[in-house]
Amino acid sequence: MTLASSSRRWLSAALLSLGALAGSAQAAPTVVTLYGGINGFGVTPALGVGEFFLFNDLPSAGDSSEADAWIAQGGFSALLNTGYSGDLVDSAVLKVVSGGWGFGGQASLYLNGEFVGKISDGDPGTEQFNKVVEDSFDLIDLLNLLTGVNDKFEIRPADGSDGGAVDYLQLTFVLPDTGTPNTVPEPASAVLAGIAVAGAALARRRRRD
Repeated sequence: MTLASSSRRWLSAALLSLGALAGSAQAAPTVVTLYGGINGFGVTPALGVGEFFLFNDLPSAGDSSEADAWIAQGGFSALLNTGYSGDLVDSAVLKVVSGGWGFGGQASLYLNGEFVGKISDGDPGTEQFNKVVEDSFDLIDLLNLLTGVNDKFEIRPADGSDGGAVDYLQLTFVLPDTGTPNTVPEPASAVLAGIAVAGAALARRRRRD
């Protein structure tokens, strides 16, 4: 093995080590607000995204805010205490897992009365079966709509007689990283020092050669 090839292999390993260290760095802080439960609509076996179900597989909803229950008509409406207070965030994503809505067109998601986006079609076109769908909505440009307390999220069907169900809503804020910038963790420093030592050793060997 030549000096050049051995040095390249060592440096590649060192750089891979640095990449692993960077990947294992602590994730940015997040704030998560959950409405409902991540439980596959509370049935056994749990219903996953893309699976089909009958409306009577779920209990009938007592009102339009009930998760894991079939809402026969009129859509879904719930109040969330999101905790948002106007602070800066790096991202704000709302995940909605629902099923059934889509008769007469896609249902729409609203936040405090303002349109956010369309819910994926949960009506496969058969009379009996409904489909579990998952949607993610980027709210970073809609933060001005949030109050932090009793924020109203609605699913409005295209046809008022359309029915559906919600498994859960999950709103995730990713906050700015408050760590000290340009700080290299101690293990990474050791790798960098190793690269420097190896470089010096290679330089000495070349002089001897």
